[in-house]
Amino acid sequence: DSGLMHCAAACGVTTFGLFGPTLSNVYSPFGPRAAFIRTPESYEELTSFEGYDAKTLDRSLMGTLTVDMVKGGIAVFLQGLQQRG
Repeated sequence: DSGLMHCAAACGVTTFGLFGPTLSNVYSPFGPRAAFIRTPESYEELTSFEGYDAKTLDRSLMGTLTVDMVKGGIAVFLQGLQQRG
């Protein structure tokens, strides 16, 4: 998730974003050749625990986003692009 991801998506570059605890409907890349995958837990599930502070957190909140999930998401995304032409 970065500004470069959003610039690429806005320029029509094929873009696939990886997201942890964020509001993906606000921060995901947008465009006909852009997609994303995120952790299966909701933003609230990942951030609503006692003492949550993104600046001092000592663990990853993307641990449940597995390599297999990412590979599967990319495969589905690319297949969709091929079908659209």
